[in-house]
Amino acid sequence: SETATASLFTDTLAPTAPTISDITADNVINASEQSTIITGTAEAGSSITLTIADNIKTIVVAEDGTWSYALTASDIDAVGQGEEILSLTATDTFGNISDATTLTINVDTVLPNTPTISDVTTDNVVNSAELTTVITGTAEAGAQVALSLGGSTKTISADANGTWTYSLTAADVTAMGEGTETLSATATDAAGNVSAAITKDISVDTIAPAMPTIADVTTDNVINGAEQTAAITGTAEANAQLTITVAGTTKTVTADANGTWTYSLTAADVTAMGEGT
Repeated sequence: SETATASLFTDTLAPTAPTISDITADNVINASEQSTIITGTAEAGSSITLTIADNIKTIVVAEDGTWSYALTASDIDAVGQGEEILSLTATDTFGNISDATTLTINVDTVLPNTPTISDVTTDNVVNSAELTTVITGTAEAGAQVALSLGGSTKTISADANGTWTYSLTAADVTAMGEGTETLSATATDAAGNVSAAITKDISVDTIAPAMPTIADVTTDNVINGAEQTAAITGTAEANAQLTITVAGTTKTVTADANGTWTYSLTAADVTAMGEGT
């Protein structure tokens, strides 16, 4: 009888273990990276089995030997916060399975707390003597605080106790200009998560008031025995605080809304001044 023959092809070689690239620059997935794309290489035409939080994803490797998988919010939810080990194998067209490749990543999608900004000055008005005042606040320990003022952003590191400080400069005050200014700050944690913004309204008033005036104290500016309680009057910037020095003693007077101020002398003032000029 005739002999039948057949050709057989045998492939028992497992494909090379696939590769997986870094997920992010630091392999930490933050809130803005939840849909990042995982990429790597493997034998062309093979099938990748990628395990994420016990869930298996199957990806076909392209002819150029590359593969990719776009993470989803549900993947991140399944992983949870903290460390996760990704595992993958490649299966070739003959069913041979490669060794596994793993990559350790971390998930941190929790936004840092909103930072705080303390009062810049007692009244939150920066005057000419406060051009280099120190702005302070709190944030997550080690966070980078982005402080916006006068159209520019300053980056400050919060210390281990969560305190941050920034010293104003004359240039900052010039950039803010006179009048109202809104300071704004956000905090960025080590994973790159950015907090909600905090704002604080302040004012800048570095212009010295006009010199006040003093009206004649009496008709002839001589205080006689009958004029010991004469009222000293004058003008100044509306609502300004005036410092009047009488015989070496300082008196504080507030100008009214019309810019008028008055101080009534006392017999003790006149005695302190003594006779003469």
